[in-house]
Amino acid sequence: MRHEMIHSPVFSQVKYAFLFVYARRQLLLLAIFFTSIAFSLIFLLYFQGIGPAEHATPGTDYLNAYKPLAESILQNKAIPVTDSLGRIIAPGYPVYLVFVFTIAGIFGIDGFLAIVLFNVLIAAASSVLLFLITEYIWGRRIALVAAVLWITYPIGLWFLKNPHTEIPFIFFLYGAILAFIVSMKHRSLAYVFLAGLLLGIASLIRPIALFLPVVFILAVFIMMAKKMWWRKFLFAGVLLISYILMLLPWELHVYNETGQVTPISGGPGSSIQEGLIFAVREGKTQIPVPDEVRDIMERIKTEDLNTKTEIIRFSFQELTQRPIPFIELLSLKAVRVWYATAQGWYEAKILMLQLLYLIPAVLGIVYVFRRYREKLAEALFLLVIITFFWFMAFVVLSILRYMVPVMGFVMIFSAIFLEAVLSSIWNRVTSKRLSRVH
Repeated sequence: MRHEMIHSPVFSQVKYAFLFVYARRQLLLLAIFFTSIAFSLIFLLYFQGIGPAEHATPGTDYLNAYKPLAESILQNKAIPVTDSLGRIIAPGYPVYLVFVFTIAGIFGIDGFLAIVLFNVLIAAASSVLLFLITEYIWGRRIALVAAVLWITYPIGLWFLKNPHTEIPFIFFLYGAILAFIVSMKHRSLAYVFLAGLLLGIASLIRPIALFLPVVFILAVFIMMAKKMWWRKFLFAGVLLISYILMLLPWELHVYNETGQVTPISGGPGSSIQEGLIFAVREGKTQIPVPDEVRDIMERIKTEDLNTKTEIIRFSFQELTQRPIPFIELLSLKAVRVWYATAQGWYEAKILMLQLLYLIPAVLGIVYVFRRYREKLAEALFLLVIITFFWFMAFVVLSILRYMVPVMGFVMIFSAIFLEAVLSSIWNRVTSKRLSRVH
């Protein structure tokens, strides 16, 4: 039966079509783009209702901040500095919404529908960027596997249905990384300048990337190890200057309006404290933790630690007086980054799903260090970016949402392992066929 299927005319035609597209890079990029759109539409048509009922409505950040700010920009032709709660909101996503709402008005479609449609298109473009990043480093086969994993990633698809900053953020982040890798490969100042600009836009959308240029600058000195020092400083300087140029107008605008210097966004409340009391937050699903850990969380909640200085003081006190439960608390935060949600919903199921990607990724990392030593600089660059996002999420609210943008790079290492396994299986099947012929 299997032998007949492999030699059927339909199978042969599909195989020929695939090889025809695979051999032509531009056709392959188009295929990835439209395949992503197809999977996105399937998700939106048949699966977007999966999950809690609260997920069916836009989040409070969109309703209370992003949408009102975008509407204010459209009406007043100026970017407000603060929202209704007095928070300084990063301007990237409201400005992006202005563009989307303007296009929606031109074509006479609902603004929310326009956001979802743009999400689909931008997610497809991001899939192409991920393919190109991987292809530049590890070649077309691994790149295609990585793109397929990313296109079909359920958590990534979930962000399509609502106004989430992740979708445009991922696009500009991946664009910055691709431009940087190209600049290192071809020693191009134009591309490193572009990388800084794109990284600046990404930071204006989600300030979590604010200190990411430090990783890029370190990568310049590693990837250009054999070049003269002045060239390394030149590339690092161009990247930093272009990044600052992108952020400077907003920082000057905030200073003129408030008289203070702020790292893109800020306001009342402490996300660091919220991250330390994840199991005792009011109105959230109960999360089981050891009693001693819960006691520490209750003390943090009671003391209402609102500043970084207070949190550092409390942490030092706990480490000296009750080190084991506090270290256990930090360990739980470190692990929860990979599967937790802000509300504590479906965490066990999400963990099982994540392990399908994380286990092959770990094996892929091991494989890279054994078989791709010539690619170690690029591999370390991506690993440090993943670690950067992990650390930023660990410091604040330890949830998967903050890790989704770099799950695409996790997919790359999963793809490296899967491609090695598939190649091994293919080689064994081919050798058996040849042995039968002879």
